[in-house]
Amino acid sequence: EGDGAAAAAAYHDATHERDAFIFKPDCHVRIARLPLVPGMTKANVSSIRATDVGRFVQVKGTVIRTGGIKMLEASKEYECTNKKCRHRFSVSVEIENDNVLEVPKVCPSAAVV
Repeated sequence: EGDGAAAAAAYHDATHERDAFIFKPDCHVRIARLPLVPGMTKANVSSIRATDVGRFVQVKGTVIRTGGIKMLEASKEYECTNKKCRHRFSVSVEIENDNVLEVPKVCPSAAVV
């Protein structure tokens, strides 16, 4: 009978512990020491391809250098500074021009006089 009471107490504690958890929407998880899985394992970072985007991949190695994140802007949104206009428009990069975003000099809206 003592074992049953201990099991019931452990179940009761586990249930209250589970109810005490709080959901965090922006949680970062690092998974380590997974067994090698042929479909997920990559020999090195260079072997990761565009087809791997959205998939879980496994890479083993040593970090020798880190750096800042380099963002590549595809487009940028602007708003006309004319108080009567306030037209919002998007400007896309020019791939032929080394992905340079040209800053607009005039508003493309016909409402600007």
